[in-house]
Amino acid sequence: METLRDYVNWGLTHSDKTADAEGVPLVLENCVRNKKMKKLEVYGTDGGVGDVEGDKYKIPMTVRGKNVFDCVNSRSLFNANVSGSMDIIRTESDIMWTASANPSSVHMDMGLLSQYAGKRLTLSFEINLENNESVGNTRFVVCTENGQERSAVSGSLFLINGRRFITATIPNRNENDRLTLRLYINNPEAKKQYIFKNVMVSVIPEDVEFEPYIKSQTTNVYLDEPLRNEDVLDFRAKKVKRVDTVEDVECELPSLPAKTSIVEIDTGILPSNIKGKYIKR
Repeated sequence: METLRDYVNWGLTHSDKTADAEGVPLVLENCVRNKKMKKLEVYGTDGGVGDVEGDKYKIPMTVRGKNVFDCVNSRSLFNANVSGSMDIIRTESDIMWTASANPSSVHMDMGLLSQYAGKRLTLSFEINLENNESVGNTRFVVCTENGQERSAVSGSLFLINGRRFITATIPNRNENDRLTLRLYINNPEAKKQYIFKNVMVSVIPEDVEFEPYIKSQTTNVYLDEPLRNEDVLDFRAKKVKRVDTVEDVECELPSLPAKTSIVEIDTGILPSNIKGKYIKR
């Protein structure tokens, strides 16, 4: 398992070697952090890729790590959904609290539901339990903007390599609904501190190898026309290559922020493919 210190040192001790990848979204494994991609191409499709903004077509590109749970800045949602717990503490990767009743639980806010709707997410963590203690109904929960539970997202909890995990497809609900994590302990010992360690929500289903949360970065590319069939947006050449024309565009190859980095195109109509070449560990 990689540590936070490993993340700081990546790119300082590894020699360069390149790898190719493709897919929507584009998942790049074993990256050297903060190295720019060597190549990035976005392919058009029927209906055209690009959202109208004024007289241009906007293509937002987001680069992120696989872990989308900002543990250190998360909060227990409105305290209305906290039961049998007190003294909640958060670090870069851990959530800990002291049990005051049975059961003991917290709801940690992940933000607006809409950014996750339709995606398969995997929540994973480590915890040491004793006697009759168990993690209970730990899962994703959809809440109203006021913190009231609307529905739990179904999924079974599994154990692999010392990490418990649950994978679920996130539903689409009301515009202002929020997605939370419910961390839940049955039969806790009173006044005992419980620690959910290395908490991660991965956008790669069934992926449980912990990596720290890294804030995503979004940049916009503006085109005169959307990307249609056979059109290619080439970030290295800074051009759109169409069937019978070439369009110059302002764009930059992105730097990769994490060991597992993900490149997404956040348009209403998704591209048919994304291809890339990058520096691999």
